[in-house]
Amino acid sequence: MRFISRLWSLVRGSFSKKVRDLEWRSPEIVLEEAENQKRRRAGELLEALAKFRTAVDRRRDRLKKMLVELQLVEDRLATAQDRQDTKNGPELLRRQRLLSEQVHADRTELEAELHRRDELEGTLKSIQDDIERFGIERHRMTAEIRALQAQRQAQEIQQQFFTETQDSPVAAIQERLQDERNRANLVTEMTGGSMQGMASLDRQLDEQAFAAMCRPTEVAQPSWVESLSMPQLTARRDSSARSAVGVTAL
Repeated sequence: MRFISRLWSLVRGSFSKKVRDLEWRSPEIVLEEAENQKRRRAGELLEALAKFRTAVDRRRDRLKKMLVELQLVEDRLATAQDRQDTKNGPELLRRQRLLSEQVHADRTELEAELHRRDELEGTLKSIQDDIERFGIERHRMTAEIRALQAQRQAQEIQQQFFTETQDSPVAAIQERLQDERNRANLVTEMTGGSMQGMASLDRQLDEQAFAAMCRPTEVAQPSWVESLSMPQLTARRDSSARSAVGVTAL
């Protein structure tokens, strides 16, 4: 039972969300139906109020007739009192008392009904004013909703544009190009540094060899240079050149 209840809650929640989304996409239909419903309620209230006013008018007419009858009974009672009519006097007195009680009760009820009628008429006037305000507000709300929907759509298109640009083949090519640039710069730095170091070494060897040729007896050569013969220096320089070529090939 709990599983069925949870499943039903899930289905009901999903359906309610779809209905709300549909209402948001079609605000004109929803707001127009709300205004029509208000108008139907106002029409029903107007019809009920009309019937109530008819009932009040009937009670007022009945009260008027009772007042006329009461006045006649009181006049006849006064005549009977003047004539000391013991035969009809008591009956007229009883009739006058009953009519007076009925008139008092009907008058109290009529006053309450008249007050209630005034309240209903005021309510109907407020409802009519609310319908007019809602009619104006409906157009404003519709325009605002449409503007928000257009703004949301523009934001989604903008986000989708930049997302597609990041995931497009052009972005992949740009990334590959940057990788190749970085790789080329790295190779250039590595080979450039090795060639510069080898050129510096060759320059030192040439300077020392030339100095030895010019002043063989006065110039003291470093111990590591003295230990190397000219063929060994040439072989070492060739080995350094071959190492530089290998780095360049990488």
